[in-house]
Amino acid sequence: MLAIFFVPYTIFEIPSNILMKKCHPHNWLTACILTFGFVTIGQGLVKNYIGLVVARFFLGVSGAGVFPGCLYLISFWYKREEAQKRFTIFYTSTIISATFGSLLASAIAKLDDARGLSSWRWIFIIEGIATIIIACIAFFSITDFPKEAKWLFPDERAFILAKTKSHEPHSVPITLKDMRSFLSKPRHLVGGMMFFSKKPCAIRISS
Repeated sequence: MLAIFFVPYTIFEIPSNILMKKCHPHNWLTACILTFGFVTIGQGLVKNYIGLVVARFFLGVSGAGVFPGCLYLISFWYKREEAQKRFTIFYTSTIISATFGSLLASAIAKLDDARGLSSWRWIFIIEGIATIIIACIAFFSITDFPKEAKWLFPDERAFILAKTKSHEPHSVPITLKDMRSFLSKPRHLVGGMMFFSKKPCAIRISS
């Protein structure tokens, strides 16, 4: 199931960031989180293995924009040496959320056969509802690129742009030269292979 999730996740990461530049971060990231929530609920309502495979595929598509999109957005607000600290905090938050997610799943497991649904279905349904609520909050709390942030005063915007040397996101296209340069660095290829080295898991489909 992890392979089914990570294949579309890997493929759609870059296209998702390109779309975020065009649709504005607060719109695109909110849409990704909201879609992720609905698909997660769908995982809890599938009737067979094929349905779960399809749900996992679209979960990878919708999730592809969130993590890299947040890191990409952070890079526009801080200098490289400043951004590393924020990246570390962001990565750490995923570890903490996984810890609480396991505790939440243990509590939800007690709902086995509630309303005729197995406990694993309730895990997806409840976590999906929580994700949708977070998406609604995210729409009002996620900021856009510094050049587009309406809450900044002109002098504040100029300071951020001068500090980060970031450009208008719509005017910086990604070229084949950029892609060749990225793929030519071994550390990028090794980092990508790390995502394919995760241990797969299996989920038994039952009523």
